[in-house]
Amino acid sequence: VAIATLASRVENLSEMDMPQIEGVDYHIFLQDAGEPHEIPITLKRADITVEKLSGHGVAKSRNKAIQLVKGDIIVFADDDLVLHTHNYDRLRNAFEKTPQLSFVCGRLLDCSGQTMKTYSADGTAASRLNTGKVGTPEIAIRVERFHAQQVRFDPEFGAGTPKWLGDEFIFLCDAIKAGLIGQHVAL
Repeated sequence: VAIATLASRVENLSEMDMPQIEGVDYHIFLQDAGEPHEIPITLKRADITVEKLSGHGVAKSRNKAIQLVKGDIIVFADDDLVLHTHNYDRLRNAFEKTPQLSFVCGRLLDCSGQTMKTYSADGTAASRLNTGKVGTPEIAIRVERFHAQQVRFDPEFGAGTPKWLGDEFIFLCDAIKAGLIGQHVAL
């Protein structure tokens, strides 16, 4: 799980948000970490890695995750989300069941457990026509395939830049253009 946050907001993350689960590692990417920041003691565990980044821009955090994470799958997250960790096995199964998948587009839920927006039907192939509303925390990728095709987020776009929208859509369109296969999944 690759979590983007600002150094000033690292205290928002807690051990309860990131339970220890076999086979799951949490990678926290601290933007604007130029000055020394104390990492909360609850984040000092073997399954949690903290990477300090100078400057800001969420796309930079995402790209650093793609560069550094050693696992098979990256689930992108932000510091203001509740992680539905009970879905990690279902996500793994979605990838295992469909080996040709390079990425999946999931669904964010609100506090009451309802989907936050209208989504494509479960099992729908991802295309340039149906990925425009997908947010980064709704994306999970097979890391090695994005490495192989050199698909990254455009750092000129996304939160923390003057062009604060569109980073996810550009990323998914670049993946599709590179031949990577994605699917909308209801987890």
